[in-house]
Amino acid sequence: MLEVVVSLLIIVLIIGIAEPTFQESRRNSRIATVAGELAAAVQLARAEAVKRQKIVSMCPTENVAAHSPKCSEDPNFDAWIVFEDGDGDCLPVAGAVPIRAEAAVPSGEAARIAARGTGVCISFATNGALRVVPGSHRWHRLPQAALASLTATHPDEVLVTGKAGTVVVMNAHL
Repeated sequence: MLEVVVSLLIIVLIIGIAEPTFQESRRNSRIATVAGELAAAVQLARAEAVKRQKIVSMCPTENVAAHSPKCSEDPNFDAWIVFEDGDGDCLPVAGAVPIRAEAAVPSGEAARIAARGTGVCISFATNGALRVVPGSHRWHRLPQAALASLTATHPDEVLVTGKAGTVVVMNAHL
């Protein structure tokens, strides 16, 4: 009888030690999955810009289930849409179905896992180059609220290009 109690005590102790490690492993796996899905959406936006020969943008959204979801000014990329952006204003055309709408972070995990950006829109030119206006992430508003014409080249716009396989890493200091 004593052996059974000691065996049960050891099993409970092992489970108590292993459970936090298992939960941490699950969370790390989920974070890697969200990061992969976000990267895949960015790659899709670029590929679609080249394929369609149109500006394609990606932005966070609050309602991916809507027939025609809208961009959110909140920089949480818990859910996002990739859409053809004909006039370059980083806004989906009303009534248009997005190329892709995805909620990568389930609502129950949103407080523990965050996919967050410093801006509200990622936009690719027709040649697939990333369109960047250095410092625009500090505007804290959508581009159409700050610029007179979104289809024209901004005087500070930079097209980020590189050889095949080039990786660009940006942070808030761009």
